[in-house]
Amino acid sequence: MDERTLYVVNDEPERNEEPAPSPLVGQPAPTEADAPKPLEEASGSAREEKKAKPKPLNPSRFEGCGFCYFWLLVGCGLLSVATLSVMVPWCYGWVASYQSKRTVIDGKRFVFDGHGGEIILRWLLYVFLFLVTGGVFGFWVPKKLRDWRLSHTHLAPKETPDPIPVGEVSIVGETPEP
Repeated sequence: MDERTLYVVNDEPERNEEPAPSPLVGQPAPTEADAPKPLEEASGSAREEKKAKPKPLNPSRFEGCGFCYFWLLVGCGLLSVATLSVMVPWCYGWVASYQSKRTVIDGKRFVFDGHGGEIILRWLLYVFLFLVTGGVFGFWVPKKLRDWRLSHTHLAPKETPDPIPVGEVSIVGETPEP
């Protein structure tokens, strides 16, 4: 026997234990027959059935155009720099409106009803406090803007279909008068 070889011997007798009771009350414990089967090559129709998974009833999504959103941000950035941050509240409102109108969460659309004129005085106060405190107030500005934005974001009223116009009704056999 070589000194570098390690032999392991299992002296324990083989046990036949029953499966543990199910954590679900009243349900039988799972058996080996309940174990998942290995994947087999599926036929063509079975593959199509697997691919065609049911979609959620009310998916959440953003319906905006990335290209349009990019140019909105670029335009707002240039406008904010050109006006020395005076137009930031309006730009913030435009971006919030764009995002809200195109966001659907659980089948419900949002609406943003704010505009920059409502927050311009607060924005100028935030800029003043930012300059006076040496930038310390800057930590509170995003929270204040987020609070204002959320206070003006609401669920859109449920869209009702337009009634179908009936038009002019005439009785069969009669001619409408001119």
